[in-house]
Amino acid sequence: MIPSARVLIVEPNGDGHRLGYVRLLLAELATRGTSATVLTSRSAVGSPEWSIHIDGSPQQFHVALADDFSLRGIANVSKQLRASRVIVPDGDRLLLRLAAVGWRASGELVVLVLRPEAQPRRSPVAMRVVHCVKRSLRRIAGRRNNVSILALTSPHSPVPDPGESWVRDPVALQAVPALVDRFVEELASHSVDYWVGVFGYVSPRKNLHLIAEAITPLPGVGLVLAGTVSDEAEKLARPWLETLMSEGRVYVHRGPLASDMFDSLLSSVDCVVAAHSNDGPSGVVARAAVAGKVVVLAGAPTLRREAIALGPQAFWAELTVCGLRMAVAEARDEPRPFTPPVGGVEHFVSRLLGPPTSP
Repeated sequence: MIPSARVLIVEPNGDGHRLGYVRLLLAELATRGTSATVLTSRSAVGSPEWSIHIDGSPQQFHVALADDFSLRGIANVSKQLRASRVIVPDGDRLLLRLAAVGWRASGELVVLVLRPEAQPRRSPVAMRVVHCVKRSLRRIAGRRNNVSILALTSPHSPVPDPGESWVRDPVALQAVPALVDRFVEELASHSVDYWVGVFGYVSPRKNLHLIAEAITPLPGVGLVLAGTVSDEAEKLARPWLETLMSEGRVYVHRGPLASDMFDSLLSSVDCVVAAHSNDGPSGVVARAAVAGKVVVLAGAPTLRREAIALGPQAFWAELTVCGLRMAVAEARDEPRPFTPPVGGVEHFVSRLLGPPTSP
């Protein structure tokens, strides 16, 4: 039996940084003395990300396992727990149903849309249509009783549409000086003058193969690869990774990383590269920017806007081998002075949880 909860957090997916959002919400709820239940899946609880983000959390909360994460399934659990607030940190899939039937449970439903922009398609016309449809669904769903729709955006870019409710991606760096020193020492043992990093979950849409091919001819440039690389992405990049490895120009740290390890390794490189075929805010770019790293960005329209917002801290490239090679070479050879943006968690948790109330 799960006791009643003031707040129900729904996250069945253990991939990427979603459980990091759950951790931030749980930490804030603990400071407020508010009871919480996390509704999740067996696969998420068994994931490495759960061990990293949730198991090590000192906050007290309950876990409810389920197989049905439809809007109706979430509403049923909310009623059973008598939750006063239900938060879905990855709620894109619920928009259509919410717009059609609304929220049929007590308490307020807060949905965070992680991918507010239309994903790239072959036809620009199709992209515009999908973008308009998603925006309309957000607005219709947000007008339903007891429903709040928030769209995620970069912590440093201007909001895309002031007429909507946006929440900035939270950035709270946890780099440890001793770990940073250790990684810097390990990287210095290679015959590399300039390290570029690719971080996080790397699928083929992150274009590791283009990045690896781009830096292979650049003398003295090495690749730090930190995170989980899908089999398909690694297969595509293998010819160039093997060349770089044979020359001692690759440093690999596989698997999901704890936040302190992730931020410490990110703080040890010279440049972070994000070349995305899919659109949407990048948590890695946000962390790199706040850490004061030069970033090379390519591909997604969201990254283009972030490059503009970051000014001299960012180098924009065409999503091609040649474009990435030129941008990395320019970032290495022509450093620019810049002031890193300031990131924070308070805005994020206050937008999703609302103002503190007495327990």
